[in-house]
Amino acid sequence: GCLLWIVFYLHVPQNQSGTNLTETPFRLPDWLNNTNALTTNKGFCSSTRQSASSYVVDDTGTYCPRTALLNSGCCPTPVAPDHADTAIIVRRFVCDSCNQTRENCCQIYEHCVSCCMNRQHIHLWREALLQASELPAQRHLLLADGLFQYCQAKCRTSSQSVLHENTYRDAEHRYCFGLYLTSPGP
Repeated sequence: GCLLWIVFYLHVPQNQSGTNLTETPFRLPDWLNNTNALTTNKGFCSSTRQSASSYVVDDTGTYCPRTALLNSGCCPTPVAPDHADTAIIVRRFVCDSCNQTRENCCQIYEHCVSCCMNRQHIHLWREALLQASELPAQRHLLLADGLFQYCQAKCRTSSQSVLHENTYRDAEHRYCFGLYLTSPGP
């Protein structure tokens, strides 16, 4: 496949001639370039384990009750609402508790991971990874092996969701997958 290279510039102290800029290449992760495979079921799945919720999200972005996980570790395939068993809720790319701000913060961790995995957010993935290359507090995101790991890491409660290190920016929306806020919020 075609590799996407993005060059950004780091400012370094200028020498006497005043022309000392250093080019540093940054390559977006390979998984980001293969968007067709990002949320495809491979016959086995990983799922979220962070919260005590009775719901999980698998690595296809599907949200289901923990008790509904198949032997493969995957949530069952979502079915059309008119054919759905009302006792089992299985949906993909759930954003029910998420706000639609630049930060994209959610009340529920599993909603954050599921919503983050929707391809409609590809611009956010790219922008956040570029931002992570420049912000030491976000560089751990560059270690993700795929979209699921990236979204799990992005959605964990982090400095993005707190103000002054000990107060949530929004006590109800603690799990964020949007861009990192470099300035204090409300």
